[in-house]
Amino acid sequence: MSPSSVLLIAKTNAQVRALNDEVRSRLKGDGRIIGEDIEVAAVTPSGHGQTLGFAVGDHIRFLVRHDRLAVINGTTAIITHIDGRDTLDPTLRVHIGGRQAEFSVSELADEHGRARLGHGYSTTIYGAQGLTTDRAFVWASPAMTRHDAYVAFSRARDQLEIFADMREIDAHIRLDLPLSERLNVTINSERRLDWLAARLSRLQVKTCTLDPVLDRAARAHEHERERSAEYARG
Repeated sequence: MSPSSVLLIAKTNAQVRALNDEVRSRLKGDGRIIGEDIEVAAVTPSGHGQTLGFAVGDHIRFLVRHDRLAVINGTTAIITHIDGRDTLDPTLRVHIGGRQAEFSVSELADEHGRARLGHGYSTTIYGAQGLTTDRAFVWASPAMTRHDAYVAFSRARDQLEIFADMREIDAHIRLDLPLSERLNVTINSERRLDWLAARLSRLQVKTCTLDPVLDRAARAHEHERERSAEYARG
């Protein structure tokens, strides 16, 4: 399937990195990513630096608009050739939709020299805003809010599948219980689903139960964002 027809979505950059690494490992095993990786100093959408490996056959995602290449933030491409592997500024030839393009990694660098490129196999919820795909697979996390869930679960035209880490959910369920009940509680699938559904219905994640000022500020920010969205819709 084309990279635009399937989308893996997760809450955090760490989860996205884990998904990308797993997908790349499997594609290499199938022979769909070939040759040695080049290592590129890159940056996440949230501004954190990371080192990524790219090879022929990789699906990549542009994280910035580039007029010469006619791409925008979120555009995906497939690497077809790499020149200058032994240089500090390799050149990538890519297939973007129905056309070919070529660029040096430095053309997409930020002010710190980090390429605004990522692997194109998964994305954060923030990065998925505005994207539409045939099939979406969502890593549901206890850290997700109601807004996150709405964005992530509404990306697919035809099929949505939701996944969660049972160990993570069980740990959170136990933390909500008195100490005397945590070790002996029985957690079944129904209880996990009920807990996760309640968790995903929250307006925001409460960062500190002892600081009501932070809680009120978060609610005010969410309210302002919803008002801005309503204004933008006209």
